[in-house]
Amino acid sequence: VKLEANASAVFQTNSSGTPTLTTTLNGYTVTPKKVSGQSGGRVLEISYDFAACPNVINHLEVSISPPFAGRTVSANAVLGSNTYRVFDYEDIWYDKTTGKFLSSTDKFVEGHHYTLEIWIKAASGYVFNTDKNLNPNMTATLNGWEVAVKRAYEQAADEVVSLRYDFGVLET
Repeated sequence: VKLEANASAVFQTNSSGTPTLTTTLNGYTVTPKKVSGQSGGRVLEISYDFAACPNVINHLEVSISPPFAGRTVSANAVLGSNTYRVFDYEDIWYDKTTGKFLSSTDKFVEGHHYTLEIWIKAASGYVFNTDKNLNPNMTATLNGWEVAVKRAYEQAADEVVSLRYDFGVLET
């Protein structure tokens, strides 16, 4: 990028003509390359290597065994793509009736109310689509049902998202 100073201004340089000012480009600090210009120091050249743009994920598909009375809790999710993975398998099933998270040895109980919250992480070279406020801006399905994509607690929204589904009260 080449910047030209206003008519009465010049860019700051040292005695050998090297730029001595601090510059930013899209929020990144960059070292100016050179100052040139026929009237002395009026054109400043800066550059920044943004590297390759990551691939953007706009949709997630996740399948997991739903609650069924007497069945052992499953945290084995099947994902619709290798561009993302499950971030953490712990504490994904919650029993609203008892107010406790389920372990991998627990069984689903008839009459209990269950929710699932699963965190999904983008694979290397991929990011989740976000809006201008850096909130997830994408769609997802869980077992074919549309689910909201939320920001995972204390995680970057373009790297880790949360899918939550309320299975309701388990009936036979």
